[in-house]
Amino acid sequence: MEIVQEGDGIMNKKLTTKILQYISLVITLGIIIFPVYWIIISSFKTKEEILTYPPKLFPESFTLDNYVTAFSEYDVLTFLKNSLIVTVLTMLLTVVIAAFAAYAMCFFKFAPAKMLTSLLYIMQVLPTITMMVPLMTIYRMMGIQNTYASLILTYTASITGIPIALILMTGHFTGIPKELFESASIDGAGPTKAFFKILLPLGMPGIVCTAIYVFVQAWQEFMFAVNLITTPDKYTLPIGLQSFVGMRSTDWGGMMATCTLIAVPAVLLFTLVQNYFVDNMSGAVKE
Repeated sequence: MEIVQEGDGIMNKKLTTKILQYISLVITLGIIIFPVYWIIISSFKTKEEILTYPPKLFPESFTLDNYVTAFSEYDVLTFLKNSLIVTVLTMLLTVVIAAFAAYAMCFFKFAPAKMLTSLLYIMQVLPTITMMVPLMTIYRMMGIQNTYASLILTYTASITGIPIALILMTGHFTGIPKELFESASIDGAGPTKAFFKILLPLGMPGIVCTAIYVFVQAWQEFMFAVNLITTPDKYTLPIGLQSFVGMRSTDWGGMMATCTLIAVPAVLLFTLVQNYFVDNMSGAVKE
């Protein structure tokens, strides 16, 4: 009888623990998701309804006026074009350089490899703001301040670019058997051929994952952009949000609409590649 009661007590304890875990999960998700929901839903509210107190969780009537205003009065289309140019070029440049560098670090023996890996991790703890003044001085001397090139070079070389991309790619590439490259070398394949024939197919999940990360980081970056870009025609979307803040008032509806637009490309990119990512990961595991 005591054994049965003890068993029931253990089951009740496990059930209570599981319930508390689910409650904690729901609360955490609510804290994370609610701000995003509020931004999106506010972008469809009228200006009067946004300022209504107490605030309403659902708009009385959906309107697209905030999106129309954002594009017609605040030149959001130009901000969007600038962001796409900078982000896509940063992603491509970072992924190409990091892929070749990670290939060398994982499959070729050279003395500074371990030191370089340690340096990459150390760079992650350095405040990025410390790079601001030297970069501005260098770009001014080169004559590329307030250009796409200044942002692309900064994002590619900063700790959210090549350093973190190298860490991500080397972590994935180390799971690829070295015997494959040794066999390819015996068959007469050089390092370049082995890279394109072996590493790229098997390492594609890691490359895609890295590309998504770099895209999101460059797409939402504000600190470097606001200091390196000085004219509105070169503003990216995060800087363009400043346009909605006036001397005496703030266009919250237009700002919420633009914030929603900032989130859309990153979400679409991940949605489009997630099946491809999972399929390649499964294929790599099977092989």
